[in-house]
Amino acid sequence: MLIHQYSVLPFCLLCLPYLRPMLPVALQKVTMTKEKARKIRIRRRVGGALAITTIFLLGLALATRPTSGQQKEGATKDQLIGTWMLVSAQNEKKAEIFGPHPVGMLVFDASGHFTSQVMRGDLPKFASPNRTKATPEESQAVIRGYIAYFGTYTVTAPGTLSLHIISGSFPNWNGADQQRSFVINGDELQYTNLATSFGDASAHLLWKRVSAAQ
Repeated sequence: MLIHQYSVLPFCLLCLPYLRPMLPVALQKVTMTKEKARKIRIRRRVGGALAITTIFLLGLALATRPTSGQQKEGATKDQLIGTWMLVSAQNEKKAEIFGPHPVGMLVFDASGHFTSQVMRGDLPKFASPNRTKATPEESQAVIRGYIAYFGTYTVTAPGTLSLHIISGSFPNWNGADQQRSFVINGDELQYTNLATSFGDASAHLLWKRVSAAQ
């Protein structure tokens, strides 16, 4: 066994001059491999840290963001604020409640107050300049063809408006709390009232926003 081991030694010594030029190249490859592995480890650590930071920031943003209901409620209230002019007023049967050319104005302010006026566009003039001397027919035409009220409002849910009526031309509504459903599309407001004062099941009003130039 010893003879076999020592017999290989001269062969290795003879090969050493040929192997010596290859050693720097081999060592350089080993060094490059280690450097590459070190860079890969650094990149992995940096990537992991960035991923953790991103997840943390995303979770923080989701935790502090208002819910979809809150966002919709705030947006619809902001969209309601302003002055609206009446375009049409129909009941559930598509009949014109205030005639073919109704007139009206609806105002919501930022402090939560509102006022509404709706009337026929063809109300007859009184014979007397003193409205307290109106004939029964003239008074009846106004009662049937005009309604106004004012109070406070809140958006209780997306598309749902709660009104507290302080006073108006129909005394039965004074102090009442009512709801309206609404949809806003651009500068148009579709407004539905299920608590009408004229006996129909519902009133569907279309309003158009008044721009600052008007």
